[in-house]
Amino acid sequence: MTLSRRRRSRFRPLLWLPVLALVLLLAGGAGRLLLDRPPEARYAPPRAVPAPPQVALSATAVAQGTAAVVTLTSPDVTEAVARFQDESVPMVRSGTTWWAVLPAGMPVGSAAFPEPASYRVVVNYRLAEPYDWRFDLATVTVTPTAFPVDAVTVTGSTAGLLAPELAQQEAATLQQVFSRYTREKLWQGGLQLPVRGPVTTEFGARRSYNGGPATGGHSGMDIAAGEGTPVAAAADGVVAWTGELPQRGRYVVLDHGGGVFTAYGHLSAIRVAPEQRVTAGQHIGDVGSTGLSTGPHLHWELVIRGRYVDPAAWLGTDPFAGTALQPPSSPSS
Repeated sequence: MTLSRRRRSRFRPLLWLPVLALVLLLAGGAGRLLLDRPPEARYAPPRAVPAPPQVALSATAVAQGTAAVVTLTSPDVTEAVARFQDESVPMVRSGTTWWAVLPAGMPVGSAAFPEPASYRVVVNYRLAEPYDWRFDLATVTVTPTAFPVDAVTVTGSTAGLLAPELAQQEAATLQQVFSRYTREKLWQGGLQLPVRGPVTTEFGARRSYNGGPATGGHSGMDIAAGEGTPVAAAADGVVAWTGELPQRGRYVVLDHGGGVFTAYGHLSAIRVAPEQRVTAGQHIGDVGSTGLSTGPHLHWELVIRGRYVDPAAWLGTDPFAGTALQPPSSPSS
């Protein structure tokens, strides 16, 4: 029995010979097929690594109440996110350039501006597969702004609108309104003045009501005008919200894309509807004195990613000037 098993084991390797011959035959055929192909088809060239994007800032220093623009330019980027002051925002694509506005403003529901300091800007982006996330670093310095102090006297039922609970209720509504994010640039150039008249209160002014301590910060620009004066859209956009608030009265919000909004308060009448597309200069409402107001005027705001910034900084000035989206014009010959 043992001897028989040993004899069979001697011949087991021979059983693999047909299989080995078949493998060699197939390998030879595959080799001939490869050699029969033209030389340029035998070896796939290595995939070119996309060039790194160009990342740029419109400014490396901004005052409290203003903003900077960051751009990233590359035909190979498929997604991009900017991070500033510990907040992340998806960048908006316009052609081969991605952009985001970085506000050094006052958050809705707060009177605090970012402290003067240098803040890191992180731009995360993804190139076409199989390349993973990359990042680039820069720094924006926020410089201090000397905001004025205004004394305001309110009486009667208007004084009751100073109640903290009303301010909190209004802030909660506005935080929801300004959380909307349209990933498209709906306007071009700078802002235009929505109504003509003297500026009675500047952006950021601290206010002393009825002789009390100066608190808060004025969230916009007040422009005096007669009751019923037409109010124009400051730029192209979409109506994001209309309604009446305790302090801002009748109020219209326009969405211009990329987290940029303009808002118009104390109106006597609203002339647009939610989701309506509007163009710069279009009649959207009438000057009034609704809400917490002592006389007819327009309360005009510029809000970027839920932070109030000074609309005067964008009046007639393109915030994208000098960036990849709006390079400087060449000198005329």
